[in-house]
Amino acid sequence: MLATYTPPAPPPLNIRAAADGLCLTTGPLRFTACAGADLWAAEPSGSVLKLQSGAVKLWQPLSDTGEAPARLCVDQQCLRCIHRGNGNLGSTGWCFKGHELVHAAALSSGYSAAGVPPGILACLVLAALLIGSRLFKGKPPTQPSRRPKPTADGATAAALQASRDQARQLRLHLRSSRDEARPVRLLHMMLAGEKFNEIDDEGRAHSVWLEISPDQLRLRAFKTKTASVALECPLYELELSALRKISFGQSAHPAAHSTQQKSSFPSSFPRVAPSQYTQTPWRCFAVDAGSAVAGAEGGQEPGEHFFVGQQDNSAITWVQGLQSLLHASGQLEQPLPPAKLLWLRARMRLLQRAVRHKSPAGATLAAVVRGAMRKPATTRRG
Repeated sequence: MLATYTPPAPPPLNIRAAADGLCLTTGPLRFTACAGADLWAAEPSGSVLKLQSGAVKLWQPLSDTGEAPARLCVDQQCLRCIHRGNGNLGSTGWCFKGHELVHAAALSSGYSAAGVPPGILACLVLAALLIGSRLFKGKPPTQPSRRPKPTADGATAAALQASRDQARQLRLHLRSSRDEARPVRLLHMMLAGEKFNEIDDEGRAHSVWLEISPDQLRLRAFKTKTASVALECPLYELELSALRKISFGQSAHPAAHSTQQKSSFPSSFPRVAPSQYTQTPWRCFAVDAGSAVAGAEGGQEPGEHFFVGQQDNSAITWVQGLQSLLHASGQLEQPLPPAKLLWLRARMRLLQRAVRHKSPAGATLAAVVRGAMRKPATTRRG
């Protein structure tokens, strides 16, 4: 009776990122230090290599499992791949939009005798012990080394510090990539256009559709989005090269004061609702084009324009986008950093909350912090 030979199962694998050497682990899916990371069972399945850790199953094309780093798929057809998100968390997305390059390799030590039967392995160990006892028999005892042995705590601390350094370098790289892509994203948003309320010197509101011209040289205002799509003549155009100032916030234009002082307006020119203007100054921005510019009817439009957005991010997005265009054309030496604009917006929101609750700004800030600390951890952003 012939005995059949069953090849041993492949050793467990570590999935290492090619960028920084961090290992993929589960619960949740993330890239972390390889010490204590999950081990993945490997099993060839057709043209792909199936990798499994607990209930998580991933696939990697067999043609990509050589020395070069390869993509990691969440389905057997490799339509969706593993990406790396904020905080080294793993996320899924279409493979053609990019993916994390990884190495799937066996452990460096501890698994070299995976295919040796237990009986033979035990005999080898006993033989090695017997030979060692005969070689050292009769020799005087050696003096113990005075060099302190490395402790487990020290090795753990070093590994933790190395992991922190790698995470910091990754965060800096992601931040740099995000900063490089920000001007392109802002330009696409301004080319698509957005609806604003424009406030005149009398504090009256006019609905306009703002967009950047295709040649990226003019800021155009239409009555509606339909007028822009139909290629109608805009209400007016502002040359970006003529802009003298871009302001962010409610106090950026004299209309901020006139709107608060006016008590009655004609029905054809409605006032902006307080929730959109006086109570949300971070939705406002202004541009100063200097001298008057020609309008659609051949008249003269004022060179200073004050706009109120419908979303919290509208004004800050257009301020960043216009500054990026001016900086790219050499008209602005250095635009305001996004962090400074975000700080200005946070300060406006804090002051408005303090006015609404009739309390000092410091007390309002302390109440906001205490409220945030009382919220469950699942509701706070990381």
